[in-house]
Amino acid sequence: MEQMKDIDVKPLIPESSTSESTTVEVVLNDLRDKTLDIPDYQRDSDQWAEPTKSLLVESIINNLSVPAFFFEVALEGGVEKNYVVDGQQRLTTLDQFYNNELTLVGSEDAPYLSPHSVHYAGKNFRSLPLAYQQAFKKYRITVIKLRNLGDMRLE
Repeated sequence: MEQMKDIDVKPLIPESSTSESTTVEVVLNDLRDKTLDIPDYQRDSDQWAEPTKSLLVESIINNLSVPAFFFEVALEGGVEKNYVVDGQQRLTTLDQFYNNELTLVGSEDAPYLSPHSVHYAGKNFRSLPLAYQQAFKKYRITVIKLRNLGDMRLE
């Protein structure tokens, strides 16, 4: 029982997290503007195969749900900066697609859910019908913002 006195009795993370909804376009603009960054401790950003990337984009353009992103918030020079804690693969995939660096695989190479995949299979962002481009940019994602993670960010 004596050892218990030496351990601080407090939550692992000192501040509560917050949740917000924003659009893919806003998050990608933040990445471009460097107010959102992928820290060095994150693994290589090209771990996903092309069919996996294509299925994520399909989910977005068809307004299906995707997991929340987790960002750590820091104040740097009076400006809020966010660091990706979880969601790097998804974020880099969305950025690649938006910048036409990713072409969706053909329907024979991915188990697309929608019979409408004929309109997006094998295409990049610029070659999508306008309705899908708008759905992609305006898609609402959930961002969980964490503060003062310290060493917990690696967990």
